[in-house]
Amino acid sequence: MNRVAAIDIGTNTVLMVVLERTSHETFNVLCDEHAIARMGKSVDSQKIILPESFERVENCLLRYKSIAEKLNVDKIVVCGTSALRDAKNQREFIDYIKSRLGITIQVLSGKEEARLTYIGSLVGWYEKMNTPVAVVDIGGGSTELAFGESTRLVSSMSIDIGSVRITERYLLHSPPETDELEEASAVIRAHLSTLPRVPISTTFVGVAGTITTLAAYIQNLITFQTSKIHRFMLWKDKVDLAYNTLKDLPYTELLSIPSIHPQRADIILAGILIVRLLMEEYNLSAITVSTQGLRYGLAYETLFAD
Repeated sequence: MNRVAAIDIGTNTVLMVVLERTSHETFNVLCDEHAIARMGKSVDSQKIILPESFERVENCLLRYKSIAEKLNVDKIVVCGTSALRDAKNQREFIDYIKSRLGITIQVLSGKEEARLTYIGSLVGWYEKMNTPVAVVDIGGGSTELAFGESTRLVSSMSIDIGSVRITERYLLHSPPETDELEEASAVIRAHLSTLPRVPISTTFVGVAGTITTLAAYIQNLITFQTSKIHRFMLWKDKVDLAYNTLKDLPYTELLSIPSIHPQRADIILAGILIVRLLMEEYNLSAITVSTQGLRYGLAYETLFAD
């Protein structure tokens, strides 16, 4: 097998990467696609994927399938995460996509999501560094922490806090009221306290939209530039400044910030709050950004399965 397309259907985003095998352990990235389909909208409160979400994801997957076929991939692998795990109509959604597009979706457990995210975040740039590393994936519905050395995973855990879930439950105004932020913070801290402890020498790597958006915002980027975001250092004082600035802005002003995608504007504050409190929980001065993640882990394992 020489080319694989891997698609990650998340609570907020749908991501695809196409990898081409170049040797026993190395690969080229042929394309890396990003879209916000918001499949998990209202899943936390209603426990169902809405009809309009079916259509948004279908349209996104149709475009991705077309790209993958034009690149002559040998296989398309697709996974779903938190929102699909929680939705009562999970099977209906999976059958719908299968019947419409011929695509089979595998629903990952939180543990498997963390494992693949860990591998995917590090391959191609960190796997030769034999130091303790913790990969943090702050998604729309859940947050995963995976700990290991190089690309050897030791342990992982998933907790049910994410930027969409926290926004829909607690941040009901824009800008949010003080008591809303306090309640959200208390809930986030309670969940973070259940995560495993790691050695003090551990390097923390962050992935997913909240993390990459923060990196773009801090650098005042007008467009997403992987070269400036991948391996960027998120320092705690800069994260605090971003949070304290954005928490007082109404949704209309958040929409006008070029580095924040319009479809992420309403949930970015909740995501940054999770980052900020995670850094407090582990007494971190910085988190290293990776633009990779789950889709890379899924593609890498499929590509090098033999």
